[in-house]
Amino acid sequence: MQIVSYFPQAIPLRLALRLNNMKGMVNIMKAINKYRFFNPYVFLSIGSLFIILAVSWAFESHFMEVMFFMDYGAEDLIDAPAAEIRHNFLFGGHILTWESFIDAAMRHLVNFLPLFAIIPVLPFAKERSSYFIFGSNRFASYGRTQFRTILCYALISGLCISVAFSLYFTIGTTYMVPSITYIGEFASIFPEDFYSTHPYLFFMFMTWSIYFTFGFTFGLLTCGIAMWTKKSYYILLLPLLYYLASNYLSAMFQGFLPLELSACVTAFNTLYSTLETFVPLLLPVALALLLIATGMRNERRLLG
Repeated sequence: MQIVSYFPQAIPLRLALRLNNMKGMVNIMKAINKYRFFNPYVFLSIGSLFIILAVSWAFESHFMEVMFFMDYGAEDLIDAPAAEIRHNFLFGGHILTWESFIDAAMRHLVNFLPLFAIIPVLPFAKERSSYFIFGSNRFASYGRTQFRTILCYALISGLCISVAFSLYFTIGTTYMVPSITYIGEFASIFPEDFYSTHPYLFFMFMTWSIYFTFGFTFGLLTCGIAMWTKKSYYILLLPLLYYLASNYLSAMFQGFLPLELSACVTAFNTLYSTLETFVPLLLPVALALLLIATGMRNERRLLG
């Protein structure tokens, strides 16, 4: 399963051999950083997450059924024009509300959201077997350069999730309205009527706080796993399995917060306060840093 086989390692390697000076290395670093932020995996992550959000909402909220598949001549419907019945379902049935817009979209996505933070990190595994081998004797500090790269990929993971949700919520401002005055304890940091008057701002806050941190955390964890294996399917699956196992163990212990990673994903409907929602991310961050630190120490020993 060669998921990361398309990393353009030959170009920076050839450039480095020709431009063996500081200016050449700076240009190479700029090219590599540009690729990290604008490679196909980044666009795959953002695009697929956005599409899944939109498609899931369209079907789970019954929007598609009301618009295209409902039999408006059925006997159990009121005797009214189809357009009027459709309008009642859309606006009176809570389909075009912010609560439905996020709840229906996340109904299945809650089970595999980390996947979209994992995908952008896959090229890091290829860098470890190409770029970092080339640079092992050329970097001013091999460990510092590698850790900066890991943080860069974790940042990209957070951005991928946040950008996709930002696009989704921004489109939602066109039609969606709030149907409740208070959406849950994640909004406890704001005044009581903040959500009902500024729903879009609330969802953008949620996107760039807990969802960004969630993506950053799983990007970091994926990098930590990549420090110990070159197998793409391990790098892809192990963080997702950790997420599912953590939620399962949390349920076994009757909602043990430090393990309840799904609470971060369902921040739009939670009993946990704004700060409490971040607690489940502490353990995977600690695990990621442990994997990274021990992996880097192991590499230093191998490199001599």
